[in-house]
Amino acid sequence: PSASVMGVQELLRGPTQRLMAYPLYLDEMQRDAEGTGDHSLAGAFRAAAEGMRCTVANVNERKRLRERRERVAMIEARLSEVPEGILIAKKDREFVFDQDNFMQRDQAGYRKLVLFNDCVLVCEAPSTSTRNLLEALSPLSPQPLRDLARRDLRFRDLITLHGLTPASCPSVTEPAVQGGQRASGSFDGFVSNRDRSHSFEIRGRVFYGTKEVVETWVEAIRDVVSQLAAVRMDPRSSFHVPPDAVDYGLAPGSRIVSVKEEDDFVVLYSF
Repeated sequence: PSASVMGVQELLRGPTQRLMAYPLYLDEMQRDAEGTGDHSLAGAFRAAAEGMRCTVANVNERKRLRERRERVAMIEARLSEVPEGILIAKKDREFVFDQDNFMQRDQAGYRKLVLFNDCVLVCEAPSTSTRNLLEALSPLSPQPLRDLARRDLRFRDLITLHGLTPASCPSVTEPAVQGGQRASGSFDGFVSNRDRSHSFEIRGRVFYGTKEVVETWVEAIRDVVSQLAAVRMDPRSSFHVPPDAVDYGLAPGSRIVSVKEEDDFVVLYSF
């Protein structure tokens, strides 16, 4: 008899992969039963195939849910300078998608935005040279330096989506300058990248990017806000957030003076 060594991932993935094939087998059995004229048996195979497809869909959805939550923990592991009291990998928080190279009003450098199912994380990639990064990641470097190098994102803001309504969601704003001419009709010899870019505003923060990226983010934020509103209004849901939940993002230049952890959100008292 032959034997082989199977890794943990392969062992766990095998049953799930075989599960996907069962509806196909049942469809084939249904066709065979119909070919023999046994319609009662064909109906039983059809019902079994439909039930198996529902099972496969549920398994896939749970797998995607687990992956979205694991992605939140992976992002948290990359963050540095996170204020005390702010928890990124919260229970039920899920990753939606992220985008690099956003510009932000009144802020230097580029921002990376990460959309979760309840908030938007704003972070910045440290300006580290490739040589310094490789030296920091070297096994010969001190452990604290290696850990710091792996945290390649700096926390800058966390913008809650609780309390927003579809009507108050951000919208796409056209560039202030088009073809070298401002919307007012005046001509300005110096035009910044922000003036040429589309933008959207959320809770007082303005972000600039290409038209396609901004439109995608505005639509995604609306979808998340709509889902939050539906959950908040569902009496059967165990996840309720007050409609007037306080924004726990940090305004530019503010510092935290106290933190209050609630069941579903964090309130930062800052000035």
